[in-house]
Amino acid sequence: MLDRRHLVGLIADLNKALQSAKLKEAFALQGVVPKPSTPAEAAARIESEIAKWGDLIKTSGIKAE
Repeated sequence: MLDRRHLVGLIADLNKALQSAKLKEAFALQGVVPKPSTPAEAAARIESEIAKWGDLIKTSGIKAE
């Protein structure tokens, strides 16, 4: 479902951005604690979310407008 090559690059870029003092400060002001992850962890999370919300959408009959 996910293109692993793109995911690896995206996660590397996100993890790099999460090291930024400015971004850390902005997150802290909002009470957000970022959690860097590996591409495998991110893929598992994304696939889990797609399955969870996809099932809800299907069973609820939600349609895009």
